[in-house]
Amino acid sequence: MLKKLRERLGLAHESYSMEDTLTTLNTLENVGSDRGVMHRFSYEGEADQVEVNAGLVRLFGNPILKQEDTDDRTYYNEYTDNESYVRIYYNDGKDKQVQVRGCTTNPRTHAALKKISIIIDTKKASNNVFALMSGQGGLSLRSVGTVDVNLIEANYTKDAVEGYNHITDCMASQDPCGRLILLQGPPGTGKSYMIRSLVSNMKSTFIVVGAHMIAELSGPAILPVILGQVDTDDPKPITFILEDSDIALSHRKNGGVAELSGLLNLGDGLLGEMLDIRIIATTNAELLDLDPAVTRPGRMCQHVNLKSFNCKEANALYASMVENKTVDIHKPTTLAEIYRMARDDGWAPKTEDKPKPGQYL
Repeated sequence: MLKKLRERLGLAHESYSMEDTLTTLNTLENVGSDRGVMHRFSYEGEADQVEVNAGLVRLFGNPILKQEDTDDRTYYNEYTDNESYVRIYYNDGKDKQVQVRGCTTNPRTHAALKKISIIIDTKKASNNVFALMSGQGGLSLRSVGTVDVNLIEANYTKDAVEGYNHITDCMASQDPCGRLILLQGPPGTGKSYMIRSLVSNMKSTFIVVGAHMIAELSGPAILPVILGQVDTDDPKPITFILEDSDIALSHRKNGGVAELSGLLNLGDGLLGEMLDIRIIATTNAELLDLDPAVTRPGRMCQHVNLKSFNCKEANALYASMVENKTVDIHKPTTLAEIYRMARDDGWAPKTEDKPKPGQYL
């Protein structure tokens, strides 16, 4: 069994869990270890899922698996033959988002899949964001929505805006000055909104990792998940978003060695460079004893410290939002507190600024 699994591991990398790996193994019995070149692909955008599925049926026959998640109304079908493994994700929402991902060793099948992908309108990037999950089948990814927002510079201090601009410029490079971005600041200072804007303006695949999952980044189970996101047709970085990552960043003397090891292995070294992995980490801690290994030259791209507004800045931001009314803010105030005050006094966001259903927040 293990020998057969090793022989087919190239195809199994496109799976998202051990259950998927075994499904692939069982349905590709005729695939030997000498498979030739592996073509991986990912096509994503808006499309009629009925039309795309019909094209896949013509190519492979009926799907071997149909699955739905009634909670978020998302679905996926799996198709396979002796040389290919394809999965299509879609939803029944108005946005008609479709993603076709997989791999094949047959160049003619690869060419046929490219023709099917023409149906998918990829002119507008969906900026899909995935969450790293852990279940009975192992680690897997689940789409948590899309993002389309730009940074409102007035919501941040001058230093924070300069840090953000450096990040967007550096992350657009194939050779960034560092692969780790740290956003630090107390709750309500705009870290989440800045991340949403980074996601909207960076070409990358984004994977959100909760604080309880950070230790998983140091284990072998994460590798198939990462490799499953590699797209040879449209290569782009893989960016992990680590939420509340204090324990992964703090000095080793404070514990969290596994978390720190996982962070450094992914963000640097041979794996990080070859797979072009980037990391955005957040922390609410106002004072954090950063491990020297995190801050060494060549590892940290930017450390943005998000602070409360001083009295003058807070009053100016409030005045820009609420007309014909003034307040006297006389203490340092967070962005969230200023927005709450403005809402209480009649301010409301423009329709286009409101998050759409299914957006990553």
